[in-house]
Amino acid sequence: MDETKTDNQKQDQGWGWPLNSRKAHYFRNDKRALCGRWAYTGPLLPDRGYAAVNCCAQCKRRRDAELRWAGERGES
Repeated sequence: MDETKTDNQKQDQGWGWPLNSRKAHYFRNDKRALCGRWAYTGPLLPDRGYAAVNCCAQCKRRRDAELRWAGERGES
C-alpha cells in the first residue's frame, strides 16, 4: 500500500518556514528542526518544496546526509 500524503493531509516531516526565520528548515514529526534551532507546527512541504538557496545550511546538510545514508542502505 502506498503511504504518500495527499495535498489535503498534513505532512509528518518536511520543509517549513517558521515566522521570523530567514530560511526554510527541515522538521521531523517531533516539530523540531534538524539544526535544533526552531520548533514549528505549521504546514510542511516535501524535500522538493524549497530551492537549496532558501534552506538552512545545517538542515540541508543533515537532510542530504540522511538521504545518502538511506540510499546506501537501499531504503527509499
